[in-house]
Amino acid sequence: MTFAIEPMITAGTWQANHWDDGWTVVTADLRRSAQFEHALLVTQTGGFLGYLLFGLVADWIGRRPAYSVYSGVRAVGLVMITLFWDTVVVYPPLILTFMFLVGLGSGSYGGYGPLFTELFDTSIRNTAMGSAFNVARGIQFFTPVIIAVIAKQYGLGGGIFLATIFSLLTGIWIWTFPETKGRKLLSP
Repeated sequence: MTFAIEPMITAGTWQANHWDDGWTVVTADLRRSAQFEHALLVTQTGGFLGYLLFGLVADWIGRRPAYSVYSGVRAVGLVMITLFWDTVVVYPPLILTFMFLVGLGSGSYGGYGPLFTELFDTSIRNTAMGSAFNVARGIQFFTPVIIAVIAKQYGLGGGIFLATIFSLLTGIWIWTFPETKGRKLLSP
């Protein structure tokens, strides 16, 4: 999510008028004013840091606990910007915080390569990775339709809340994988 902060400094009144072109805005007293824009890439910054730190966290506490922690962090962010939006929206720093957490939690994606390396023998690894990613893409094809159906009943936040459920399920599902922390991996 990108937020644009656009402070304005005016020599006169703060009141503004919109021109008929639908774009131009002037102060009501037509005195000088200046404006600049500063964009914040909140979710992407969290994602970058999540990817950057996931390997360190996974080496420190193990891959399965790291996946669960990251999935939980992402789920907390998603719950707050979907189900609790009306509460969070009144305090903008909270919105930024929870969007950052959504991005940070997505850092678990940085561990898929090493995870597949540990789970599959070299001779089938490419097939396994390709199959997993393509099956996931096929399932994701239906995601917008599912979100729209849920949103019809519960609003867009309710539809996007579905991602929270999948995030939590991922944090649980990872425990079906073998833990390799501290084990020497043998090559075939």
